[in-house]
Amino acid sequence: MWGVYLFGLPVERVLGYKRFLVLYFTSGIIGAVTWLLFNWDSRIGCVGASGSLFGIMVACAMAFPDARIMLMFPPIPMKMRTFIIIYMLFEVGSSFNMNSSVAHLAHLGGALGGFLYMRRIAPHSRLSQWFAGLFKQKARPKPSYTYTPPDMAPYNEDDQILDSEALKQVLSKIAKEGYDNLTTDELVLLKRASEAIKRKNQKH
Repeated sequence: MWGVYLFGLPVERVLGYKRFLVLYFTSGIIGAVTWLLFNWDSRIGCVGASGSLFGIMVACAMAFPDARIMLMFPPIPMKMRTFIIIYMLFEVGSSFNMNSSVAHLAHLGGALGGFLYMRRIAPHSRLSQWFAGLFKQKARPKPSYTYTPPDMAPYNEDDQILDSEALKQVLSKIAKEGYDNLTTDELVLLKRASEAIKRKNQKH
C-alpha cells in the first residue's frame, strides 16, 4: 500500500479518482488471470493486490516518464521510465524461478493491464510509443493531431483547457519538481482540468 500511495498519488491527480479505480481493478484482474493461466492446476493459492500496484507503477511511468526517483539500495537517482523498465525485466527473469513464493506472473499481468489501460486513454504517451516501436520495423513518425470522436460535442471550453499549452507546462512541472511546488494559479488550472475531465466522463 506504500507503493500504491507513492506511485498512485500523482496518477490519481491526473486521471481523477474514477479512472484511477478502473486502472487499479483492471490491473489487479488481469494480473490474477495471468497467474491463473500458468498455474491452473496448482494447489497453492495466490493472495494479494500486487498486480494492481504494478499496473499503477507502469501508469506512473507513462504519465511521468522523466520524473526522477531515488532508489534506496543502491541510493542512485533514476528516471521513472528507466526504473520501471529495469523492474519489469527483473520480474520477467524472476518468473522462471519455479521455487519462488512470489507471484511474479501476477506482477507482469498487472503491469500489462496498466499499460493497456494507459494506451487506451493516452495513446500518444511517449512510453507507449516506445513499447509500440519495439514491434515495428522502420516505423514512420506519425503527425501530431488532435483526435475528436464522431459522437463528441463541438470543441468547447473544457477542450480548450485540456488542450492548452499552460496545462501541458503544469503537468511537465509536476513531473520535474513535484506537486507541492505548484503556484496558486497552477493549482487552479489543474483543478479546472480535473473538473473538465469529470464533466467529459459524465457525458460519456
